[in-house]
Amino acid sequence: MMRSIKARLLLGTIGAMAVLLIVFAVVVYEAMQRSHLTDFDELLGSTVRATCGSVDQNEEGIKCDPDERELPEFFRTARPDYFQLWDEKRENSCSINIAQRRKPGKGRRPF
Repeated sequence: MMRSIKARLLLGTIGAMAVLLIVFAVVVYEAMQRSHLTDFDELLGSTVRATCGSVDQNEEGIKCDPDERELPEFFRTARPDYFQLWDEKRENSCSINIAQRRKPGKGRRPF
């Protein structure tokens, strides 16, 4: 059965557009994923550097004195972030101890 030239051109155009759309979607997905991973890595690195600035280790153990202005994500009331430091004595860090002192209010989850 012979198709008309119009039908063949239409099917060819639709197929080419579908392939082009799929390639474009894959390229955009990969670019966005790389961008988000890079942003996340930079944020995590800056948080680690700021956290390291508030930690002091000597023969007595680890002392942690975080500054709320430098690390606001660890001090917010709704869903705070946590970090944990351990010394040889296996004592918890200051962020976990701060969180344990804050008891969740009514209707609030500890997580």
